[in-house]
Amino acid sequence: MVKEPLIYLNGKIGEFRDAQISPFDRGFLWGDGVYEITPCFGNKLYRLEDHV
Repeated sequence: MVKEPLIYLNGKIGEFRDAQISPFDRGFLWGDGVYEITPCFGNKLYRLEDHV
């Protein structure tokens, strides 16, 4: 059984199938995007609380 991926959207963690983005969202209209990389060491996220 494959688990459905979780997403982080608008400050909440939810299920992928429930994600909704307005067609008027600036990122959608203009292609804006922000991402962050969280390093892992020994299969553990490094300082996760600083990234969420």
